[in-house]
Amino acid sequence: MRGIRLENDVDAELQDARESWPRVEDAWEAVEWVLVRDPTVGKPVSESGQSRSFVYEGSYAHDMPNIEVLYVFDDQYVTIKSVRFSTPTFTAGSE
Repeated sequence: MRGIRLENDVDAELQDARESWPRVEDAWEAVEWVLVRDPTVGKPVSESGQSRSFVYEGSYAHDMPNIEVLYVFDDQYVTIKSVRFSTPTFTAGSE
């Protein structure tokens, strides 16, 4: 299984998010779990397909932010190059 590496800016953003979102760690673990098991899950942002974007849809009710990551991968690592945390939007279902 691949490992996860974080660029310095990603680590700093994650630290900031921990102060704003009580359950960001749960959401972050989900992102890492998905990416190490299937790094092709994200949308390609380069012709080679090695650079990708993945969005974790958070939950306002559960204090979990949306998380958008840009990453690259090889046989050993998924390297998260950048991250953006944002407030999930509530969409009411039809009743």
